[in-house]
Amino acid sequence: MSFTTPMRPSRAVLVLGGARSGKSRYAQALAEGTGKAPVLIATARIEDEEMQARVARHRDERGAIWQTIEEALQLAEVVRHEADGARILVVDCLTLWLSNVMLTGEDVAEPQRQRNVEPCGRNRTRSG
Repeated sequence: MSFTTPMRPSRAVLVLGGARSGKSRYAQALAEGTGKAPVLIATARIEDEEMQARVARHRDERGAIWQTIEEALQLAEVVRHEADGARILVVDCLTLWLSNVMLTGEDVAEPQRQRNVEPCGRNRTRSG
């Protein structure tokens, strides 16, 4: 399948669509069109044989140029760590990530709060 991308460069693109509608392929085509090193951040948890087969099929379709990082919960940490001007990140899928967070009840914002507050309680970020 071929996609055309008549859009200007952007810092972020959100691709929406129904289940198995081609969102991943479209996002991958956009990423590959940038000329940057593509990184897929996969949020799916592999909990059964069907999902395992689906993940393997997607990995084969992407090809060797893609780096894959699997992270079901700490998405912001991975994006922060991996983002740089030489790479393009694709997160697949925000719906699965949100489901993972809701099912675990984990506070995914806690690492961010810990990083921005010094032991004495003063905020490290500058205001004003």
